[in-house]
Amino acid sequence: MKEWLKDARLWSARPALDDGEKCLSYGEILPPPMATGGIITSGGIGLGIGFSVGALVYFSLITFPKQLGNAIHRPLLFMVGAGMVLQATQFLIQADRLPAQLPVVNLSTLLPESSVTGQLAYALFGYEATPSLLELSSYFGALGVLLAIMGSQRIIASSTRPRHL
Repeated sequence: MKEWLKDARLWSARPALDDGEKCLSYGEILPPPMATGGIITSGGIGLGIGFSVGALVYFSLITFPKQLGNAIHRPLLFMVGAGMVLQATQFLIQADRLPAQLPVVNLSTLLPESSVTGQLAYALFGYEATPSLLELSSYFGALGVLLAIMGSQRIIASSTRPRHL
C-alpha cells in the first residue's frame, strides 16, 4: 500500500478518535442517567438529521437537471456559508473581540429562535431573531462576496469559450 494513503487514513481517523474520547469524558462528567440517555438520544437524532439532509442533497443533485440543480443548490449553499460567517461574528461578539450592538429588528414574533423551525433555520442559515447591524452586515457582506465570486467565474468562463465565426 502506498505510504501517503496510510497517512491519509490515519489523519482522517484521528478526528473521529478525538470526538469519541470527548464523548467518553463527557459521559464520565455527567450524572449517569443523563450520560447514557441524553448522549445516545441526542447523538442518534443528530446522526439521523445529518444522514437525512445528506441524502436529500445527494438525490436532488443526481435527479434534477443541471440548470435547475444550480438554481436550487447555489443559493442554499451561499446562505449556509453566510450563516457560518454570521455565527463566527456572533462568537466574536460573545468573546468581546467585536463590539456588541443593539438589535436593529426583532423577528422573534414571526419566527422564534426557540421553536423547532427557528432552531433549524439557525443551524442551516445562522438565523438570528434579533440581529445587530454588525451581524446583518457580516451576513449580507458574505453573500455579496460569494455572488461576486460566482459572477467573476461566469465572466471568465464566457471569455475563454471558443467563438465560432
